[in-house]
Amino acid sequence: MTRSILLSATTCLFGGIVSVAPALAEVPVTQVKKPAPLEITAAGSLSASSGNSDSFTSGLQGMATWLGDSHELVLGADYLYGENSEETTTDTIRAFGNFRWTVSDRMYVGARAGYLHDPLADLEYRTQVLPKVGYDVIKNDRVTLSLEGGLGYLWEDKGGVSDHYVAGLLGQRFKYQLTDRTQFWQSAGFVPEFGDFSNYQLEAEAGLTTRLSDFWALRFSGRGAYDNTPAAGAETTDLVLMTAVEYAIGGFQQKPSPKKRRTLFKAAGGSSAPKMGWDSSAGAGVTVSDGNAETVTLTGGYDVAFRSASNEWFFDIDASYSKDEVSTTLQKTAAEINYKWLFGPRWYAGANFGFLHDDLAGVAYRMTPSALAGAYLLKNDAMTFSLDGGPGYTFESVDDDPEGYVSVFVGQRFTWELIEGVTLKQSLSAVGNPSDVSDYHLDGSARLDVRLIGNLMLRSGVTWTYINEPTRDRKKSDVLVTGGFAYRF
Repeated sequence: MTRSILLSATTCLFGGIVSVAPALAEVPVTQVKKPAPLEITAAGSLSASSGNSDSFTSGLQGMATWLGDSHELVLGADYLYGENSEETTTDTIRAFGNFRWTVSDRMYVGARAGYLHDPLADLEYRTQVLPKVGYDVIKNDRVTLSLEGGLGYLWEDKGGVSDHYVAGLLGQRFKYQLTDRTQFWQSAGFVPEFGDFSNYQLEAEAGLTTRLSDFWALRFSGRGAYDNTPAAGAETTDLVLMTAVEYAIGGFQQKPSPKKRRTLFKAAGGSSAPKMGWDSSAGAGVTVSDGNAETVTLTGGYDVAFRSASNEWFFDIDASYSKDEVSTTLQKTAAEINYKWLFGPRWYAGANFGFLHDDLAGVAYRMTPSALAGAYLLKNDAMTFSLDGGPGYTFESVDDDPEGYVSVFVGQRFTWELIEGVTLKQSLSAVGNPSDVSDYHLDGSARLDVRLIGNLMLRSGVTWTYINEPTRDRKKSDVLVTGGFAYRF
């Protein structure tokens, strides 16, 4: 009886598929709408440390691109500003335009225009208009390499002296579509005074842009400028590295997707539990302002996670260092080891160990081993959220005054894979002295990893430390915003 039921069900299913197949074949394929010619994007970047060390670098950028069958127009502007210990380290306004008209399969003509205001380099303005002729050496769906040259005019006010002259242009542009979502781009330009090649400027820019969604993208870029005849007292070279979040008004333009096979079968479903086994990554970041004002911030981190049906291990360590032309402005290391023994679908017991060294906050070391018990309020292959806590003991040396005391630890962790290749991780912990409720400190962190290609990722993060009773005249709160690359092993 069972066999006949299965056979009947199979026959009905097969017959149903055969009967609807002709109807499916007659359904017209929906045509993909041709991308609009205009794309407008805006981006904001931020790198900051606040508290016992104060540095701040921000940027606002905007760009509009009009792409026709035989022509392309790009207009853009950006503003970069930075401070370190209340001293301005970056302050530039830039606007640019680029037009090209394709006259053959690879040859094009056009013009390039630019404006720059940089008071730290004693440059009130530099404006240039440069007609050009170019050639696409490589031109396909993934890679383009263009070489161009031209002759135009330049006006500038540098060091309080106004000047204008005929200027030449030798330029190069390169784009490489690494994946469907990630693009590498680079450009360089050499602009000399026509008749006096000892007076010239070099400009170069490169970066990676990866789409997070139809409207949002993450961008990591670097820009360098060299002026062979700077104003008196100014440096010849300026360098800026930035991480920015980008938004496209109306959405990013995408190429039509290839047709997919029609099917009545559902895609395989994902697991309802987090992936088991080992997972680790290492990241590094740098924020640099070099030239007329010099600051550098270095960050690095490493994390390891192990999950099995009954045990979980987590290890994280992060270090940051920053200096300006005079002194060290940031020197901090934080680490945490977390162990969970799972005795149910969501409940666990375990232990936690935290370590902190913060030179500018006067913390030579702070170590807190603690027992803990907690639960996963959410736990699946896309999202986890846990809360735990327990008693512990804190050993610390602040301003060369070592002490130890019984403490209480409370912690929270959250992970979320927003889409494939984009992961958000966040944690918050508190350690307090039960004999003195005003003696406590908080530590929080959040980071966003976006896969570029293979195991290489762009990483943006923020860390926060709060000490309710800091020593001497130090501040209670420290914040650090960073960006860089990471690699998953």
